[in-house]
Amino acid sequence: MTELALSLIFPAYYDENNIGPLVERSLETLAGLCDELEIIIVEDGSPDGTGRVADSLAARHHEVTAVHHEKNRGHGAALKTGIANCSKPIIAFMDGDGQYDPVDLRLMLDLLEDADLVQGRRRVYPNGMKRLLISRFYNLCIRSIFSVPFKDLGCSIKVFRREVAQKCMPEPDGIFAQGELVLRAHYAGFRVVEAPANCYPRKSGRSSSMSPGNVQLLLRDMSRLRSKLRNQ
Repeated sequence: MTELALSLIFPAYYDENNIGPLVERSLETLAGLCDELEIIIVEDGSPDGTGRVADSLAARHHEVTAVHHEKNRGHGAALKTGIANCSKPIIAFMDGDGQYDPVDLRLMLDLLEDADLVQGRRRVYPNGMKRLLISRFYNLCIRSIFSVPFKDLGCSIKVFRREVAQKCMPEPDGIFAQGELVLRAHYAGFRVVEAPANCYPRKSGRSSSMSPGNVQLLLRDMSRLRSKLRNQ
Protein backbone atom coordinates (compact mmCIF):
# COMPACT_ATOMS: atom_id res chain seq x y z
CA MET A 1 0.00 0.00 0.00
CA THR A 2 1.27 3.45 -0.91
CA GLU A 3 2.08 5.62 2.07
CA LEU A 4 0.01 8.79 2.43
CA ALA A 5 1.82 11.98 3.38
CA LEU A 6 -0.59 14.91 3.62
CA SER A 7 -0.33 18.65 4.22
CA LEU A 8 -3.63 20.18 5.37
CA ILE A 9 -4.02 23.96 5.13
CA PHE A 10 -6.47 25.98 7.23
CA PRO A 11 -6.77 29.68 6.35
CA ALA A 12 -8.17 31.33 9.47
CA TYR A 13 -9.75 34.78 9.91
CA TYR A 14 -12.12 35.61 12.77
CA ASP A 15 -11.94 31.93 13.75
CA GLU A 16 -10.95 32.15 17.42
CA ASN A 17 -13.71 29.72 18.42
CA ASN A 18 -13.66 27.62 15.26
CA ILE A 19 -10.08 26.65 14.53
CA GLY A 20 -9.43 24.65 17.72
CA PRO A 21 -12.29 22.14 17.35
CA LEU A 22 -11.55 21.83 13.63
CA VAL A 23 -7.88 21.00 14.18
CA GLU A 24 -8.67 18.51 16.93
CA ARG A 25 -11.28 16.79 14.76
CA SER A 26 -8.85 16.68 11.83
CA LEU A 27 -6.12 15.08 13.94
CA GLU A 28 -8.58 12.48 15.21
CA THR A 29 -10.05 11.77 11.77
CA LEU A 30 -6.77 11.53 9.87
CA ALA A 31 -4.66 9.78 12.51
CA GLY A 32 -5.28 6.31 11.14
CA LEU A 33 -5.37 7.38 7.52
CA CYS A 34 -2.13 9.32 7.04
CA ASP A 35 1.36 7.94 7.54
CA GLU A 36 2.61 11.52 7.70
CA LEU A 37 0.43 14.53 8.48
CA GLU A 38 1.13 18.22 8.88
CA ILE A 39 -1.50 20.87 9.56
CA ILE A 40 -0.69 24.44 8.60
CA ILE A 41 -2.87 27.18 10.09
CA VAL A 42 -2.50 30.45 8.19
CA GLU A 43 -3.75 33.15 10.53
CA ASP A 44 -4.60 35.98 8.14
CA GLY A 45 -4.11 39.03 10.34
CA SER A 46 -7.28 38.37 12.33
CA PRO A 47 -8.05 41.05 14.95
CA ASP A 48 -9.58 38.53 17.37
CA GLY A 49 -7.77 35.76 19.25
CA THR A 50 -7.32 33.44 16.25
CA GLY A 51 -3.55 33.87 16.26
CA ARG A 52 -3.27 33.08 19.96
CA VAL A 53 -5.35 29.91 19.55
CA ALA A 54 -3.30 28.86 16.51
CA ASP A 55 -0.05 29.22 18.48
CA SER A 56 -1.54 27.21 21.35
CA LEU A 57 -2.50 24.39 18.99
CA ALA A 58 1.00 24.38 17.49
CA ALA A 59 2.52 24.19 20.98
CA ARG A 60 0.34 21.17 21.89
CA HIS A 61 0.55 19.17 18.66
CA HIS A 62 3.78 18.48 16.79
CA GLU A 63 1.79 18.06 13.56
CA VAL A 64 0.55 21.66 13.69
CA THR A 65 2.35 24.78 12.46
CA ALA A 66 0.97 28.30 12.84
CA VAL A 67 1.89 30.92 10.23
CA HIS A 68 0.85 34.54 10.69
CA HIS A 69 0.15 37.42 8.33
CA GLU A 70 0.85 40.74 10.03
CA LYS A 71 -2.27 42.18 8.40
CA ASN A 72 -5.25 40.74 6.59
CA ARG A 73 -4.13 39.89 3.05
CA GLY A 74 -7.06 37.86 1.76
CA HIS A 75 -8.26 34.31 1.26
CA GLY A 76 -6.06 33.67 -1.75
CA ALA A 77 -2.97 35.03 -0.02
CA ALA A 78 -3.60 32.66 2.89
CA LEU A 79 -3.95 29.74 0.48
CA LYS A 80 -0.66 30.61 -1.23
CA THR A 81 1.15 31.06 2.08
CA GLY A 82 -0.12 27.67 3.16
CA ILE A 83 1.07 26.01 -0.03
CA ALA A 84 4.48 27.66 0.34
CA ASN A 85 4.81 26.07 3.79
CA CYS A 86 3.75 22.56 2.76
CA SER A 87 6.29 19.74 2.69
CA LYS A 88 4.14 16.75 1.69
CA PRO A 89 3.29 15.46 -1.83
CA ILE A 90 -0.48 15.67 -1.25
CA ILE A 91 -2.09 18.96 -0.20
CA ALA A 92 -5.58 19.50 1.18
CA PHE A 93 -7.26 22.83 1.75
CA MET A 94 -10.22 23.65 3.97
CA ASP A 95 -11.52 26.90 5.46
CA GLY A 96 -10.77 27.31 9.15
CA ASP A 97 -14.33 28.30 10.06
CA GLY A 98 -15.56 24.75 10.68
CA GLN A 99 -18.10 24.72 7.86
CA TYR A 100 -16.47 21.66 6.29
CA ASP A 101 -15.90 18.24 7.84
CA PRO A 102 -12.46 16.59 7.59
CA VAL A 103 -14.26 13.24 7.37
CA ASP A 104 -14.99 14.12 3.73
CA LEU A 105 -11.26 14.09 3.02
CA ARG A 106 -11.37 10.29 3.15
CA LEU A 107 -13.44 10.00 -0.04
CA MET A 108 -11.54 12.82 -1.71
CA LEU A 109 -8.21 11.14 -1.02
CA ASP A 110 -9.58 7.87 -2.44
CA LEU A 111 -10.62 9.70 -5.62
CA LEU A 112 -7.16 11.23 -5.90
CA GLU A 113 -5.86 7.77 -6.81
CA ASP A 114 -7.20 8.44 -10.33
CA ALA A 115 -7.12 12.24 -10.36
CA ASP A 116 -4.79 15.16 -9.76
CA LEU A 117 -7.24 17.50 -8.04
CA VAL A 118 -10.50 16.75 -6.25
CA GLN A 119 -12.89 19.68 -5.83
CA GLY A 120 -15.63 19.56 -3.22
CA ARG A 121 -19.28 20.03 -4.18
CA ARG A 122 -21.62 20.97 -1.36
CA ARG A 123 -24.48 18.55 -0.74
CA VAL A 124 -26.50 21.27 1.00
CA TYR A 125 -25.86 25.02 1.01
CA PRO A 126 -26.27 26.16 4.64
CA ASN A 127 -26.02 29.95 4.38
CA GLY A 128 -29.51 30.95 3.31
CA MET A 129 -31.40 31.28 0.03
CA LYS A 130 -29.74 34.56 -1.00
CA ARG A 131 -26.24 33.11 -0.75
CA LEU A 132 -27.39 29.92 -2.49
CA LEU A 133 -28.69 31.90 -5.47
CA ILE A 134 -25.49 33.96 -5.60
CA SER A 135 -23.44 30.75 -5.55
CA ARG A 136 -25.47 29.17 -8.34
CA PHE A 137 -25.19 32.31 -10.46
CA TYR A 138 -21.45 32.47 -9.86
CA ASN A 139 -20.94 28.87 -10.91
CA LEU A 140 -23.17 29.33 -13.95
CA CYS A 141 -20.96 32.25 -14.99
CA ILE A 142 -17.83 30.15 -14.43
CA ARG A 143 -19.16 27.32 -16.61
CA SER A 144 -20.20 29.75 -19.35
CA ILE A 145 -17.10 31.94 -19.37
CA PHE A 146 -14.49 29.20 -19.03
CA SER A 147 -16.32 26.29 -20.73
CA VAL A 148 -15.85 23.92 -17.80
CA PRO A 149 -18.27 21.43 -16.20
CA PHE A 150 -17.64 22.21 -12.53
CA LYS A 151 -20.67 22.75 -10.29
CA ASP A 152 -19.28 24.41 -7.17
CA LEU A 153 -15.93 26.19 -7.42
CA GLY A 154 -16.89 28.25 -4.38
CA CYS A 155 -16.71 25.13 -2.21
CA SER A 156 -13.65 25.56 -0.01
CA ILE A 157 -12.50 21.99 0.42
CA LYS A 158 -10.03 20.55 -2.07
CA VAL A 159 -7.30 17.92 -2.32
CA PHE A 160 -4.56 18.04 -4.94
CA ARG A 161 -1.10 16.84 -5.82
CA ARG A 162 1.85 19.12 -5.15
CA GLU A 163 2.67 19.38 -8.86
CA VAL A 164 -0.73 20.98 -9.47
CA ALA A 165 0.18 23.82 -7.12
CA GLN A 166 3.66 24.09 -8.60
CA LYS A 167 2.34 24.52 -12.16
CA CYS A 168 -1.01 26.22 -11.52
CA MET A 169 -0.46 28.58 -8.60
CA PRO A 170 -3.25 31.17 -8.63
CA GLU A 171 -2.40 34.85 -8.86
CA PRO A 172 -5.19 36.57 -6.87
CA ASP A 173 -4.99 37.28 -3.16
CA GLY A 174 -8.81 37.39 -2.97
CA ILE A 175 -11.59 34.82 -2.96
CA PHE A 176 -11.22 33.82 -6.62
CA ALA A 177 -7.84 32.19 -5.96
CA GLN A 178 -9.26 28.79 -5.05
CA GLY A 179 -11.41 28.75 -8.18
CA GLU A 180 -8.49 29.90 -10.33
CA LEU A 181 -6.39 27.01 -9.04
CA VAL A 182 -8.98 24.54 -10.33
CA LEU A 183 -9.44 26.35 -13.66
CA ARG A 184 -5.70 26.55 -14.27
CA ALA A 185 -5.35 22.85 -13.45
CA HIS A 186 -8.13 21.98 -15.90
CA TYR A 187 -6.60 24.03 -18.69
CA ALA A 188 -3.15 22.59 -17.97
CA GLY A 189 -4.48 19.08 -18.61
CA PHE A 190 -4.60 17.82 -15.04
CA ARG A 191 -7.37 15.39 -14.12
CA VAL A 192 -9.96 17.28 -12.08
CA VAL A 193 -12.99 15.59 -10.49
CA GLU A 194 -15.67 16.69 -8.04
CA ALA A 195 -16.75 14.96 -4.84
CA PRO A 196 -19.77 15.56 -2.57
CA ALA A 197 -18.97 17.40 0.64
CA ASN A 198 -20.98 18.27 3.71
CA CYS A 199 -21.23 21.93 4.64
CA TYR A 200 -22.54 23.43 7.87
CA PRO A 201 -23.42 26.92 9.11
CA ARG A 202 -20.56 28.89 10.57
CA LYS A 203 -20.93 28.70 14.37
CA SER A 204 -18.82 31.70 15.32
CA GLY A 205 -17.03 34.71 13.86
CA ARG A 206 -17.93 36.35 10.60
CA SER A 207 -17.36 35.89 6.89
CA SER A 208 -16.31 38.73 4.60
CA SER A 209 -16.32 36.72 1.36
CA MET A 210 -19.32 38.56 -0.08
CA SER A 211 -18.33 42.08 0.94
CA PRO A 212 -18.55 44.64 -1.91
CA GLY A 213 -14.78 44.93 -2.04
CA ASN A 214 -14.27 41.17 -2.33
CA VAL A 215 -16.97 40.85 -5.01
CA GLN A 216 -15.31 43.61 -7.02
CA LEU A 217 -11.96 41.83 -6.78
CA LEU A 218 -13.63 38.55 -7.77
CA LEU A 219 -15.05 40.05 -10.98
CA ARG A 220 -11.74 41.69 -11.84
CA ASP A 221 -9.79 38.47 -11.27
CA MET A 222 -12.25 36.45 -13.37
CA SER A 223 -11.86 38.89 -16.24
CA ARG A 224 -8.07 38.83 -15.97
CA LEU A 225 -7.89 35.03 -16.05
CA ARG A 226 -10.33 34.84 -18.96
CA SER A 227 -8.12 37.17 -21.01
CA LYS A 228 -4.96 35.30 -20.06
CA LEU A 229 -6.34 31.87 -20.97
CA ARG A 230 -7.67 33.15 -24.29
CA ASN A 231 -4.23 34.50 -25.19
CA GLN A 232 -2.39 31.27 -24.45
